[in-house]
Amino acid sequence: RARSLALSLALTLSHARFTPQNVANLLWAIAALSWEGHLWSPQVWDGLAKRGLELELQRDFSIPELCQLHQVFLSCDMVPAIKEGLPASVIRLREKIGTCALDIFRTNPTKPSDLQAKVAAALRA
Repeated sequence: RARSLALSLALTLSHARFTPQNVANLLWAIAALSWEGHLWSPQVWDGLAKRGLELELQRDFSIPELCQLHQVFLSCDMVPAIKEGLPASVIRLREKIGTCALDIFRTNPTKPSDLQAKVAAALRA
């Protein structure tokens, strides 16, 4: 709980400096951890989603980042604990880029990064 609070505070103070890659990676990571019951505070989701809303879809987010965000949005639908506490900013982010992220995911092959593969393997262990 202390780690989540510290991260929430750090995100609140510094989310404006986050790149599109940071936003996509962190949202993906907290969604992946949520599948295993490690839930993050709504402030973490909110800070990242608000930064995502500030970014321009076509100019700022790459194809792999949009694919990651599609996976995040799927997690929001499939994990009841995420869905129940989802901040409005995450819903707005999905409304803004969800359709595009889905189309990109459907039409582009994805290859997880080494870090994503390690996180997924650790969660499966």
